[in-house]
Amino acid sequence: RSCDEVLAALDEDTLLLCTYVTRELQEWSVADEEARFVRTLADDCSLGVIVLADGRIAYANEEQIRVIAAG
Repeated sequence: RSCDEVLAALDEDTLLLCTYVTRELQEWSVADEEARFVRTLADDCSLGVIVLADGRIAYANEEQIRVIAAG
């Protein structure tokens, strides 16, 4: 059994959302206690997302793990 959505914090005001249903990796602003969609970073994320120590973003789907630059 797996989770349909995975969150990772890019910084204190930015969340990354990887969702199985839409397969999107989305960036959300959560500043001032209000969530606001910023942009879609990828269209093939389905299993997970993490922020690496150097600030890059790693995300996964059923076939591969990809690493992209933040921002």
